[in-house]
Amino acid sequence: MSVVFIAAWFGAIRSCALVRCGVAVPTLTWERLKKELDDLKRRTLIARRKHPDSISAGVAQLYWLDSCRTLILLIALLGCLVFFINLVFFIDHTTQGEIELNPFMSPMFGISAIYSIQAAIAILFVGLINSLAKRKDHQMKGYLAGVPLSDRELSAVLLRCILKCVILSLLFVVILGLAGSYVAFVLLQGTDVIRQCWQSMVAFEAKGEIVVFAGYALLAYWIFVANSISFFWMISSRFSENVILLLPLLLIAAVCGIFYPAFGFILLLLFALLSWSATVIAYIQAYRTSLIGSQIIWLAALFCLIVPAFYWNFWNYSELPLKLFRSSSLVLAITPFATIPLAVSWNRHR
Repeated sequence: MSVVFIAAWFGAIRSCALVRCGVAVPTLTWERLKKELDDLKRRTLIARRKHPDSISAGVAQLYWLDSCRTLILLIALLGCLVFFINLVFFIDHTTQGEIELNPFMSPMFGISAIYSIQAAIAILFVGLINSLAKRKDHQMKGYLAGVPLSDRELSAVLLRCILKCVILSLLFVVILGLAGSYVAFVLLQGTDVIRQCWQSMVAFEAKGEIVVFAGYALLAYWIFVANSISFFWMISSRFSENVILLLPLLLIAAVCGIFYPAFGFILLLLFALLSWSATVIAYIQAYRTSLIGSQIIWLAALFCLIVPAFYWNFWNYSELPLKLFRSSSLVLAITPFATIPLAVSWNRHR
């Protein structure tokens, strides 16, 4: 034992001397362990990385990372902010009196609903109108212009990404932010309040009207976002400036329509005629240039026959121009499926 102790003591002194001289190196065991950990980390990252199965999937992934992911993250943060703000105001309102199950018991709920949806539209609009072309020279981005895909395939990829952005924005703002805050508030109140809330929902008589109105609101959200994107993708910078200059004229016409009902009815009829004619012309042009197929045209025609006719009896207006205006505006929900392929083709070959 004394020999072992003396040998260990001399070895320790030798190791301390090497450390003091600054030439201490890691042991072989540590180096081997570190190398194995690095290899495991590298293999894990490679396994988690998704490789696209086709060119379309690769372009979709690249376009999403380049233009869409940041927008969705911002909208997700917006939805979380709306969730916590509404939840705090719900709880604060209950501390001042008895519990009410109406979500509009808090004034902040309606205010946050209006401004959060407007903010989501603004984020998508500002982000996606600059996702196709460069800001400086208004030329199409290189990876989109040079990808070995036809105009029809490329426009289908971009349409799917835009539709995905719209759906995710609604999920984060409406489902998570607005509905999620109310559900969380009800769950925090206990089983009695949950049972009372469920009974009030079952006994509510206007459930069908709420569902129909919610469907119209979703279509209106898609109409505004998609048509704005396709419009700014289609036009050049000079033309957009001329269109912006026409906005005061449209405002004056709207004011005149308020004070002169006959003039307002004429404007509504002109808008309805413009909606139908623009949609038909866009689909004819897209079909002639092989940007859409006959199946898309049949689906669009079926939508135009069913949805506007369904909402025709839903409106509580006695004036024919108002009902025609509201129903004709729904036709614009299918217009981007023809105008976005036209915009992609125009930007790619100009």
